[in-house]
Amino acid sequence: MADGSESMYNDRPQPIRQLGQVRTNNRVIDANTLEMILSKDENYQRKRLDEFGSFQSQEKN
Repeated sequence: MADGSESMYNDRPQPIRQLGQVRTNNRVIDANTLEMILSKDENYQRKRLDEFGSFQSQEKN
């Protein structure tokens, strides 16, 4: 029983941390999307889109 309890407390928090990171990442995406929608500066919008594209390229490698 002690081995099972130790495993539960050591192994279970990892998925919870991962879920928290996913939620954080989604909030960043939401904030960036809103920023793009509300920005009236087209040069700024293009710059941000280029940054997002380069980030996606890095993630695929």
